[in-house]
Amino acid sequence: VSAGAFVEGDIVAREVRVAGRFEGRIFALNVTVDDGAAVTGRIFHNEISVERGARIDGRTPWRPPNYFETLDQLPETMP
Repeated sequence: VSAGAFVEGDIVAREVRVAGRFEGRIFALNVTVDDGAAVTGRIFHNEISVERGARIDGRTPWRPPNYFETLDQLPETMP
């Protein structure tokens, strides 16, 4: 998600870098949240890097690598 961009929804990838605004869920082995980025939602990750100046409003649950290998259907959104 580029600086200045806004994305809403779910992202599934091996690696994700957020530099802009994101609302939703991220499912990725490696996640980087850059300085100035704003994330609202959940970041399911194995490794995460959050730069000073980034903002996360939500949860960042850790998952083992095999969680992503077997992720063939996204989990339901909790109410």
